Amino acid sequence: MITIKKCERIINRLKKDFPAVEKVKLEVKIKPLKLGSMRIVRHLFNKYIIIIDPEMYPDANEKEIMGGLAHELCHLEHDNKISFFKYLVYLGYYLISKRFMVKTEIENDINTIKKGYGNELIANRSYRERKNPRNKLIEKSKRPFMLSKEIKNYMEENDARH
Repeated sequence: MITIKKCERIINRLKKDFPAVEKVKLEVKIKPLKLGSMRIVRHLFNKYIIIIDPEMYPDANEKEIMGGLAHELCHLEHDNKISFFKYLVYLGYYLISKRFMVKTEIENDINTIKKGYGNELIANRSYRERKNPRNKLIEKSKRPFMLSKEIKNYMEENDARH
């Protein structure tokens, strides 16, 4: 079962590779999401909330959760580099342009791999694919993330840290 304490423990382990986490207020909430399994939301005054859907992670292990959290912390690092106004414009474009959303999420997956969390991201995606096999049927051009097999291929092709 996924808990706030478990997620906070994992985030504390990730902090060494995500220095922006130390500069912001970060809160974890466990509640259902209409879309996706995890989401990070930026608020005013350097506050971020990571929302995790418990229905998407009923029996996930730490490595599987870590992959998702590392992905969300990559979003935090990106978002924290821009002003709040630019973030709002970026968010608006993200929400209205499916192409931009897909590009953003795949870039974020690649940044997660470059941070050294490729295996954890594979574990996260493999878990989600097992729990929700219909994800595999989504056309590449319409899904905003890489599948576990695509992450493995990317890592092999780019000799990314395993």
